[in-house]
Amino acid sequence: MTTPSLWARLFLFSPAYGRREYFRLWRVYRQAWDPMSRRVTCHDPTELNAIVTRSGSLPLDIYLSCLDDNASMVHSVLGDSSIARRVASLTIDGMGPCSIGPAHNVTGVTVGSFPLLHTLTIHSVPEKLENEVFSASPQLKHLTVYEVNRSSVDFPFWSKLQFLDMKHGLDSKLFNDLIPHLGELEILEGCPLHWPDNSTPEITLAKLTTLGVFGGPQCLHKLRLPALLRLSVDEFGARMETSGEPSISLPGLEILKLNVETSSSWLTTLSVPSLRVLTMFVRERSPSGEVWFQNIHLPTVQDFTLTYPGTDQVIISVLK
Repeated sequence: MTTPSLWARLFLFSPAYGRREYFRLWRVYRQAWDPMSRRVTCHDPTELNAIVTRSGSLPLDIYLSCLDDNASMVHSVLGDSSIARRVASLTIDGMGPCSIGPAHNVTGVTVGSFPLLHTLTIHSVPEKLENEVFSASPQLKHLTVYEVNRSSVDFPFWSKLQFLDMKHGLDSKLFNDLIPHLGELEILEGCPLHWPDNSTPEITLAKLTTLGVFGGPQCLHKLRLPALLRLSVDEFGARMETSGEPSISLPGLEILKLNVETSSSWLTTLSVPSLRVLTMFVRERSPSGEVWFQNIHLPTVQDFTLTYPGTDQVIISVLK
């Protein structure tokens, strides 16, 4: 009762969970659900006020299940109240861990101000709610979002973001419009499929240190990434054609992680003078043989991990 830090992380869930047998089991094992582990759980506004009182003046970390029968909690957290003003980290989940019921329609919910909010995860909520939370969060630095509406591109917080994970849910064209606003970004994950593409503007992301690309990386030359340290590329569904493509220069890159279907001949266009760690998982043998390995030279690599369905002779040629 006198330890505020025990009460500063909350999971505000729908009463529907409590009426289901599997939710009781889920609560027993809830530490396997990282976002919900070590949180105080409640679904009643009276309980919420008591917990917030016990948390003293500490910033709050709230996971909010935004379902129809959880409307009172949605109003309590998102309204202009003493709770909203203390929230530093917020997850708004319109589905819940067991995908029970539809997202709350937020009719009558007036989103208040979140002056301390720096970390936001928002999933499966109506566009109106998403835009209102975005506009009420001037200090937002870390954002995980499954969808972004075009109407939100002009919100000022984008220029301050340091971390962005889009869970591959954003349209490439919309993201091309958004990317010029991300000058402070340091970590970019969950990019749209096959981004960057031919329509991506040539731009410098001077502070970006970590990038995850899902699809073909041939158009990475469109981005100037002087501070990039870590790059992961998943070529799922992509066939690499490098003929005529400009070289990709990543002067500061130290760690490269590849998950490819067959070959990665685009590596021949890669300039990475600082590369130390290379991890490569090849899912299929190349139908044209393994000659693509012979033209790849990465003399600075000190730590090399290769998973490849080939022969010992191929592995030896790679090491050479």
